[in-house]
Amino acid sequence: MKTKTESKLVLKLLITLTTLTPTFAHADTGEVILGFLQKWGTPQIQQDRDTESFTSIRRNHAKELLGKFYQSSIVRKQGDKIKSLSEYIFQSTQRELRSKWKGQARTIASAILSESKKYGFDPIFLMAVIENESSFNVEAVGSVGEIGLMQITPQTARWISKKYGIPFRGAKTLKDPVANIALGSAYLSYLREKFDFKSNLYLAAYNMGTTKLIRNLAMQRVPHQYPSRVMQRYVRFYSLANGAHHVAMN
Repeated sequence: MKTKTESKLVLKLLITLTTLTPTFAHADTGEVILGFLQKWGTPQIQQDRDTESFTSIRRNHAKELLGKFYQSSIVRKQGDKIKSLSEYIFQSTQRELRSKWKGQARTIASAILSESKKYGFDPIFLMAVIENESSFNVEAVGSVGEIGLMQITPQTARWISKKYGIPFRGAKTLKDPVANIALGSAYLSYLREKFDFKSNLYLAAYNMGTTKLIRNLAMQRVPHQYPSRVMQRYVRFYSLANGAHHVAMN
């Protein structure tokens, strides 16, 4: 049973959600948010629960990403010291978002946590992908039509939405950061399985597409630049988690 204080926090968050900007007003996003709340409650209330729940997910994915380097990495050393993963994701998201979107940091952080749990991603990895793709610019548009935080093209979003049963109503859907994270995470999950959980391959495929990657592999060329940039950001987020030394990036 929730205490009076917890109930007030839930009520306060629900009131906030009902007064969000029009970007968040459509039913699809509302369903995502409410589904998260029903399962997890507010991030403040669920600090202990989400950290415990994510511990094995985070560790397993970190080992997948870092391989033999995991044991000596800052990811292992700092990861277990994070007291509340949800609060760290929120604080990082709020710090990285452009000024006009900082007020939506809690909702966007909740989407990162929810989609990470769904697909077995370290949520800090998902933040690294977002930072690498768009620098947390919700309104980013790429040179070939990529949209939003995770830089998804409408064509890819349409295909992945049908495969995973995610609501999609054209390019405008990708301008909603919650929907964008849902579609981008699903696409990453698809690529992860397609390339046998080899992080350098599914990250490269996310950047260049599966066809181009397969052609490169056929010529015995394994792209490293994009995966390396994502992993630099991944390590950087861990270095900042407990006030560790800042890791410089190229």
